[in-house]
Amino acid sequence: APSNAVEEHLISIWKDLLGVEKIGVNNDFFSIGGHSLLAVRLINSIKRTFDNSNITLRDIFENRTIKDFARLISIKDRTINDQRLSLLKEGTENTSIFILPGVFGIADFYYNLGNAFDDKYSVYGINMQGINKREQPLTSMFDIAKSNIELVKSVQNTGPYYLIGHSFGGLIATEMMKQLTALGEKNAKVFVLDVFPELKPSLGDDLITAIMYLLYEFMSYNYFKIKETIKDTDLKQELQEKLESSIEHNYWDVIKQFLEKNTVGSTDFLEFERIFRVFQTNMGMSYAAHSTDTEDIFLLVAKENKEKDHLSLFREQWTPLVPNINILESNGDHNTMVRSDNAGHLAKQITTFLEFSSKKEVV
Repeated sequence: APSNAVEEHLISIWKDLLGVEKIGVNNDFFSIGGHSLLAVRLINSIKRTFDNSNITLRDIFENRTIKDFARLISIKDRTINDQRLSLLKEGTENTSIFILPGVFGIADFYYNLGNAFDDKYSVYGINMQGINKREQPLTSMFDIAKSNIELVKSVQNTGPYYLIGHSFGGLIATEMMKQLTALGEKNAKVFVLDVFPELKPSLGDDLITAIMYLLYEFMSYNYFKIKETIKDTDLKQELQEKLESSIEHNYWDVIKQFLEKNTVGSTDFLEFERIFRVFQTNMGMSYAAHSTDTEDIFLLVAKENKEKDHLSLFREQWTPLVPNINILESNGDHNTMVRSDNAGHLAKQITTFLEFSSKKEVV
């Protein structure tokens, strides 16, 4: 039974998120239905309830019970310089790795990858501007990269800089390398995960398809709870038709109305609206990776790729721009390569590159 008001509030939050009626103070969040996406919602609920902006996903993983987390909330008074930085793993040495998220913009999704690295590394995720309250999304790769460099330098003022970018984040990482080089810092190592070197805006049907993927990815993890009486196929058809007929492409109004009609237990969509605004802004960007003769860009391609001869396609597009690029396949598909056991395999591959490069520099 709860022993104080903090524990009572936490039990109420857990019940709402997990849909579980009986929760004890010693229950493990991840053993009764919790997972990383629900943990992101849990963080936002805790921040609203307790007015505490210092709670991170790492705190959830390290304090899995009501009792432990209530204790953490009661004693936690440290300050984080910028909510856009998420410390995914605290290392034992003064060596940092920075993970740049894909088009959704949420760094906490990469907790598994961050924690798969050796204990000597501190691993930070960089949330895209616009994910947090009172922020507006940045509208160009140049501006995103510039802002990220400022955050990286708030942790580590000089190189070498180790940057990992997944999908959309991979192109941001190459732009960060370009800007760091222009500043006279030629000691960045960039790991690009499963993305081609040129990005074109997604418009019309392509954008609608992407929006539906975003929404259904979140629904598949129970970020939203769909009414049991509704068939999934009917929902998809209804949503697609409404998006296609939306006036002036006001897609958010369509999505909000769709969620209000078809979900239960969801009354505040502000968190997801911020995610959507970042996603939509990113999907509208164009960018082409720069030509460079560096040997410090590493491309890791998902093995379970839908494209036939995908490795050849990646090689054909990247090699003319980066002749000395290092290309390797990694386990999983575009999304699962950074999750679960695949994250461990990916971290080992990146670590091997880092350690080999460090030895070359010493020699």
